This record gives sequence, C-alpha cells and structure tokens, in this order.
Amino acid sequence: MPGVVAQILQDYSLDLRILPVDAFGASQRTVTKVVVTNSASAAVGSTTLSLRSASAVSLKAGTSLSFQDPAAVVPYGRQQVVLMQDVSLTTTAANVSVSPIKRAIALNATASVTVGMVSLAGIQQMDFNNQETQVDTTNFASGSGTEGVLVRVQRQLSINGVSLVGDEALETIVKPCGALSSAFFGREVYAIATKPNGEQFEGAAMIMALNFPANQNEIDKYSFTLNFQGSSFIWTRPYTFA
Repeated sequence: MPGVVAQILQDYSLDLRILPVDAFGASQRTVTKVVVTNSASAAVGSTTLSLRSASAVSLKAGTSLSFQDPAAVVPYGRQQVVLMQDVSLTTTAANVSVSPIKRAIALNATASVTVGMVSLAGIQQMDFNNQETQVDTTNFASGSGTEGVLVRVQRQLSINGVSLVGDEALETIVKPCGALSSAFFGREVYAIATKPNGEQFEGAAMIMALNFPANQNEIDKYSFTLNFQGSSFIWTRPYTFA
C-alpha cells in the first residue's frame, strides 16, 4: 500500500484481518502476536526506526506500532508510530521508515504486533461508542424500590473516510465482509484501532452498516460500524506525557 500511506488524513489507524472459520463456520478468534523492539533511541521528529523482532514477521505499510518505554510503568510511556513502508523483520535490526515521531522512543522500547493485519487508509473520523443494556431489579433496601443493573455492554467504532486507490483493507476486507460479497458477508474480522495518544481498542468484530455516501467533489467516501464481539474486546490505556 505504498501509494496510499502518504495520504493518511488523521493519526488514527485501523488494522484488520478476516478471521478463519472452523468446519462448523465458527470464527477462530486466536491471533498470533510478535514483539518488535526498537534497537536505537529515536528523537522527536525522526522518521526512521531501527527495528528487530522476536521472530521473522512481515508488516505492511500503514501498520500502527504502539511502543512501550521499558523504564515506564505499564501501560504508560507509550508512543504510536505508523510504518511508511512494507517491511520484513528478523532478529537483526533494520532501518524502517515511519511517520514523524512525536515523542522520543527509548532504546529497547517494545511494541506488540498482530501478524497478518492490513491497515485501512483514508480515515477521517473514528468514534468509539458504548451502549449499555440495563434491567431494573426490585430492592426495597435501596430506598427507592428499584435498582438498575447493567447486564451487558455493546462496544462500537464508527468509521468515516475517503476511498483511496490501492487501499487493500477497504477492497479485500471491509467491502466483502460489510455487504458486497456473499462468501464473506457477516464474517468476523480481527480489528485493532489506535488513537494518536496510543489508546487502543482491539478484538473480534463484525463490519456493519457499510455505506458509500453521495460523491462530493468527485471524492468517494465510505462509512461503517465495527461491532466488537463480547469478551474478545481488549482496551489498552493511552500513554501520558508526565
């Protein structure tokens, strides 16, 4: 996706992959993660990192890396960068082009990378929404006679963006799983959404409400909702500047 990454409109990132299914059609939600290590300290404004990985892994341009400072208290002290090139990493350090670094990344800072993800380009807006389901239970000891109990929560990401030529994630994941392919419609995907402050929302999700609004100034737009599935959801706190 080299021709797309330079046109990323915001510092949001969304990495996706279609989850495999078993013989009964159930999604296999287990994913493989590899630890990537920064082999040399990097200053603010730098556009190159020296990276190595615990095992061989291929990463696509646009992939977001959220680095953890080894001297900071977990999970604080992290910094997000975006790969600007396709790269194959091994245990030997290699210089890799990244988006301009906004906060210094320390020597031996690490990032956990999920194998096989593809990055969505052209994101303009990414909103996270919670919708709780509540039931009333009678409890006269409360004084009012009823109490509210939260029994479940639905977590959703609303994504809006522009269609860019060469966007692999849009054409091979979002569109097929969102409605346009009978073979993939309704399939679960694994999604990792990263905000500019390093906060992440991750887990198995379904692509819903896929729309292509009317063209404005000959720009193709898209919008859809990611509905995270139950206990697969993982939240990672943002870093702090303290």
